[in-house]
Amino acid sequence: MHIKELKELTQILYFEGDYALFRAKDGKGLYHGVINRKGEIVWNDQWRHIVLRVHEYPNIFRTHNDENPPKTIFYDVEKHAFVKPPVCKQELSQAQRIVENAQHIPFIKDIPDFFNYPSLCYLSEEYIGFSPENYNWGVQDLEGNIVLPVQFDSIGSGGEPNHFAVSKDNKAGVINDKGKWVIPPVYDSIHWRRAYYVAYIKEPRRKKKAGLLDKSGNVLVPFEYDFLDPAYTEDVISAKKRGRFLFINSHNEKIKLF
Repeated sequence: MHIKELKELTQILYFEGDYALFRAKDGKGLYHGVINRKGEIVWNDQWRHIVLRVHEYPNIFRTHNDENPPKTIFYDVEKHAFVKPPVCKQELSQAQRIVENAQHIPFIKDIPDFFNYPSLCYLSEEYIGFSPENYNWGVQDLEGNIVLPVQFDSIGSGGEPNHFAVSKDNKAGVINDKGKWVIPPVYDSIHWRRAYYVAYIKEPRRKKKAGLLDKSGNVLVPFEYDFLDPAYTEDVISAKKRGRFLFINSHNEKIKLF
């Protein structure tokens, strides 16, 4: 079956390797699956649980079945068969996993004390987001020095190693490691996706609308979509507008992918 045959496709997530996750709806509700780069559906999850990729194995995905309690199961989309749990790396502490999964910085054996915070997030090769009370967020470098004090409601990586997408007092923008705003906090939310910022604004008495920004905050795609997601390459963006799923480029031009 081809992805274009689905009547109500809600989202296609990032391609990693040759496969991407998708979400769609039918008369029974939301379900998930996997497509290849030709748009062919290579796996449809019959249990309707969230499907996640196994990052160390790009062709293997995992979900849960309907046993009580649910059991985690693994599916190989190349073998078209359920497989035993793949041999993954040894369980590590949260801090070690963050550093190791970054793939850009050397594995740290002597974990600094600041890694013992309840919540951490990888921001770049140089910076870690931390939350001492699992509530507000700050930024520290890999030596434990505070770069930005705890003050943000949420934090994520940005278009540059020293840029962070943050929200504070219900407004979101992009700030650098010097505490200066790169993109003013005028949006309801903002996230870095591949080569762009996807931002949302809420108009009076209306739902949130998504737009696309460059690294400097210039609007590339106007705020007229239900959602935007650069799911394929830097210039192929999945979008939804007035209930219809479509693909556009960064010039807001509709394109045909499959």
